[in-house]
Amino acid sequence: MTQPELFEDFHATSVATPRRGMTPVFVARRLTVTFTAQQLALVSAGAIVVLVALFALGVERGKAVGRMSSRPSRAAEIAVTPAVTSTRPAVSEPTPAPTTVATPATPAHPYTIQLATYTNASIAQRELEKLKAQGYTAFLMEGHNRVALCVGRFASRRAASQQVASFKKTYQDCFVRKR
Repeated sequence: MTQPELFEDFHATSVATPRRGMTPVFVARRLTVTFTAQQLALVSAGAIVVLVALFALGVERGKAVGRMSSRPSRAAEIAVTPAVTSTRPAVSEPTPAPTTVATPATPAHPYTIQLATYTNASIAQRELEKLKAQGYTAFLMEGHNRVALCVGRFASRRAASQQVASFKKTYQDCFVRKR
């Protein structure tokens, strides 16, 4: 035997009425969801905290993207090695004269051509030796767990840009940069 008069929320045939101090939020046939003002304030504060955290993460992501876009290009960071695609015997290319690319190393020559960037220093060293054997003034620049292979020292960006075309066959993503 039940005594419904002892339970104020017990109404078998009608929709439950909210208690004093509670506002009905969602009323369905037999279901009433109610929140107190304290519960609404707590949910609102939680939502604000989540939104602030998401905004802060977005700002940090934007800063990281900004730092990445200030670099020369993503393609220049990929390790470049010449690929042999044919089975024909290799035809030796004429060795360029060292004076066409290399100039004396002075502070007045701030530009160079970056040919490739390697994560493996031994591969970069091998490429450096190949370029030096061909008569180029080549050197390595280290930084950020990578080694950049560079050639020549130029007084102006224009002078360096004129030489870039001769390296595009082997190093497709080469570009002019400051040392």
